[in-house]
Amino acid sequence: MGAEASSDARHIPVKVVFLLGIVAVVALPLVVAIIVTGLLPDIGRTRPGGEGWRLLHLLWIYPVFAFVTWFVLEPIARRVGRATSHAAEVATETVLAWLLLCALLGVFFEHTAGAAVASAIAIATLRPFTYLLERTAPRDEDPRPA
Repeated sequence: MGAEASSDARHIPVKVVFLLGIVAVVALPLVVAIIVTGLLPDIGRTRPGGEGWRLLHLLWIYPVFAFVTWFVLEPIARRVGRATSHAAEVATETVLAWLLLCALLGVFFEHTAGAAVASAIAIATLRPFTYLLERTAPRDEDPRPA
């Protein structure tokens, strides 16, 4: 007979591997932001030690960032947009997202300025992902795919 999978072998579901791959790919702009900011003199001085837990921290930054952005920052920005204009909505969401990333990336840098610069770079490098998602998403008036 052919080779059969042993009953003791552990199989990782495809969805779990897919989700971990998405988190790893989307964490790349955050890695770029930290590396570029780390090269800046004075501002980009990183905290010494703790190399292993920093990688874990980097992997959970984007899921937390996405969750808080979708469920907290977007409703706040929508309310501001209703009160003023669409441009104010976009500006509010961008500034709040930048502040959230400053808080999340503050773990890596000795100075808050390093986290602020890294957050600005991360938002700029995350923009192509946002553009791609907005371009490929179905319109609100389109029927949902079955």
